[in-house]
Amino acid sequence: MAENYDDILFAQDEPAPEERQSPGYDPEAYKELKQQQRDAIYAMIDETALTLAAPEKLKEYLDIQSRFDLYRPGNVLLIQAQMPTASRLKTYEEWQKVGAGVRKNPQSCYILKSGRQYTRDDGSIGQFTDIKKVFDISQTYNAPKSKQYPHPEGRTLLKALMNKSPVLAKAADILPEGMGAYYDPQNKVILVRPGMDAPDIFRCLSNELAVAELHRSMGEDFSRDNAAFPAYCASYVLCRENGVDVSSFNFENAAQEFSGKDAKDIRADLGNIRDAAGEIGGRVRQALQQERNKQEPEQGDR
Repeated sequence: MAENYDDILFAQDEPAPEERQSPGYDPEAYKELKQQQRDAIYAMIDETALTLAAPEKLKEYLDIQSRFDLYRPGNVLLIQAQMPTASRLKTYEEWQKVGAGVRKNPQSCYILKSGRQYTRDDGSIGQFTDIKKVFDISQTYNAPKSKQYPHPEGRTLLKALMNKSPVLAKAADILPEGMGAYYDPQNKVILVRPGMDAPDIFRCLSNELAVAELHRSMGEDFSRDNAAFPAYCASYVLCRENGVDVSSFNFENAAQEFSGKDAKDIRADLGNIRDAAGEIGGRVRQALQQERNKQEPEQGDR
């Protein structure tokens, strides 16, 4: 079972806003407590990031990212450290608002959220980071179930994958050896080997779409070598999100990819993976939603 960090992060209850103005309220002590909590959270993030050199830990991280596609790497790492099987997280109050209750004495999970903005001494704008205590749906009762849709058949899914793609795909018989698709950065087109089945096309095409997305985001820093690994990971995330078989993926080179990198460097790599998968995945979800709306004109998607 994942270790519980309540004693580190919440050694005492936060005073309510009105109580902070009472004679016993020590603003400096409260500030120090909050800093200790943040320090513990950031240490947890860094410690977990350094474990991703192990193939099974990287795969676990990517599985969590596929379930929490909008979460940034820091929060995905926090979920991995505390509750890696989580699938849907809300605060106690958020669960109450949807008519659900949280079971007695559950293990909680702490993630980060953006707090209020402030002005630095140099006039620039900063933003405080707060800590959010959340619970998984597995720890609740009477929680409304999210509407589940069957994964679409191959043609629909591939059309969704290419929805509003900034690069075109075209058939080509001559490709680099062992590749089913290849992004040509000079012409900004993806060459695809004809005759493959839909899952193979999705795996190959999603990888090259991720390479193309990294080309756009990295600019002059882009090269096929430095984009290959994050694109491969982003393709895995996209396959997991969309029910495409991932048994062929292999992360045995994780240690080599993260060799010599500190936690900050690894988080930067994870950010590239998340951004590429998120950009492509957003277009896929939009296309699939539009398709569902056509099939359910009366109700739409609720």
